[in-house]
Amino acid sequence: MIDYISATKCLHKDSPNLSNCKWVSSNEMGIDRYQIIGQKPMNVLWNPSVSLLTIEGSIPYFAQGHNFSFDRHNYIEAIQYMQALLDVGLWDAWLNEFEYGVVFAVQGKPTDYIRNHIAGTSSRLKECINGRDNGKGKWWVSPSVDLKIYDPKANLRGKVKLIDRANIVGYNPELEYLKFEAHFNKPHLLNAGVNLSVEDLQCPDRLSSLNDILVSQYKLLHPMRTW
Repeated sequence: MIDYISATKCLHKDSPNLSNCKWVSSNEMGIDRYQIIGQKPMNVLWNPSVSLLTIEGSIPYFAQGHNFSFDRHNYIEAIQYMQALLDVGLWDAWLNEFEYGVVFAVQGKPTDYIRNHIAGTSSRLKECINGRDNGKGKWWVSPSVDLKIYDPKANLRGKVKLIDRANIVGYNPELEYLKFEAHFNKPHLLNAGVNLSVEDLQCPDRLSSLNDILVSQYKLLHPMRTW
């Protein structure tokens, strides 16, 4: 599923409709920061001097308040909604960064699986340590892609009310889950050096390719025995 995206579009002589957005701040470079209010806000950066519009944030959190499940149709609806609010076509905006991941059920404790994943010695991945994760997540960084594995059930407990979890597609409170995701810092490297667009992330062929890429990224990790 698609999660976080950062995408930019040059509007040339046009301007976005920001009346539906909440102003947050302006900086010395002349960039105005706004938020589109959804279940969770999406950031909107507008630089009027060069007519550059950037949107950034988690599409699933914006649309539905969680990132446990989110399909292609949900993604299309969320982009269309933002387009209507901003009065700007976003499908041809180029991607600066984006995240793609998958949630799957596991038999044992998620913390055991997470603890026993390490980066292969031949990879360029560097493990990051964050005590706040408390064993419920682990991630690795590299120049072009960051990888993360975490417990999405624990994530839901911290961010979504119990009464709302019952409505989440695919979620069973009796099961344990892991989420593995890749954060692509240089999306053009996935497309022979050519920028990927917001529209590319709703194309079935591209999504199938991202699934294959996610598998190849997972193989950079070495899952150790959990028993």
